[in-house]
Amino acid sequence: MSKPCLECVGEFGEIGTLVLIGRRCDENLLELYGGEVMETALLIRKRCAPFGDEFLGCSIHSGTHGMCGQPYQFYSGRNIDMSYKDRRVLRLKSVDDMFTVLKDKGRALDTFKKGDTIHVWNKMSKGYSYVLAENPGEGFTSGFRPYATPGEILALGAFGGRYLNDCLLEFPAEWFWAAGMLGKLSPQGTDITLNHFQIDSRLSLTEWKKYGWVPGGKNNHDVLSDAQKNPDERGWFQWYCRYWMGRRIPELDAVQIRRWKAFSRHAGAVEKNCKAGDLECRPRQRQALLHWAWNFEK
Repeated sequence: MSKPCLECVGEFGEIGTLVLIGRRCDENLLELYGGEVMETALLIRKRCAPFGDEFLGCSIHSGTHGMCGQPYQFYSGRNIDMSYKDRRVLRLKSVDDMFTVLKDKGRALDTFKKGDTIHVWNKMSKGYSYVLAENPGEGFTSGFRPYATPGEILALGAFGGRYLNDCLLEFPAEWFWAAGMLGKLSPQGTDITLNHFQIDSRLSLTEWKKYGWVPGGKNNHDVLSDAQKNPDERGWFQWYCRYWMGRRIPELDAVQIRRWKAFSRHAGAVEKNCKAGDLECRPRQRQALLHWAWNFEK
């Protein structure tokens, strides 16, 4: 058992839920948060170093003793052009199925580099590929400062646990491993109780198509509705995942960043109508803010 796991077990014992990702945890972490209950991974965001090609899971669930996993070595080779094709991703029935695929072919975050070609193969898209114009998490457009990373959003509980599960070989394995350990994924079907606020806050894909926000429906938007200009058939969060990874499509990026900025109106509504820190106030809007990488905790 590693020191970080011992620390999180010792501090949080039988309360809260925590997944610790990192070679080491900031030595000031316990002092900063004292004895507070850590109910989400977001509370330790950016306080634990990235794990590179290893992942250490320290999972503590309310009412149980802390269980610590050993470091897991994800795939770190560079010749991985064919690893993205795996029929198992088309028939995932459980989180354990996802973990099996990740153990076999999961790719660590620190192996994704500027210049890499990412091949897409999932239920909704087979044959699309894109090149990373930036290293993951770098080179964002000025003014675009999301509150949470895609991995943090999944780990906190979003989209009923089902949004990107068949895309687990396109993105860093750590995203899905952490969310899975926290019990926030549901490949067998949408489960709204897994959402951070246990409430549904989004329209269906059919409605997105109706409004022209994604390709495949009415041509209401000259960029979003056009499959030649918008390869992200699952909407804004899929775009954000790919943008965060380093893909750049200037025309599409400009549209999606404008939409993100416009979503600030919901943050304003929460601040106007809720007492600071009252997370029970306007939970539907807060869940939506999480989906759009805005601060949902004010």
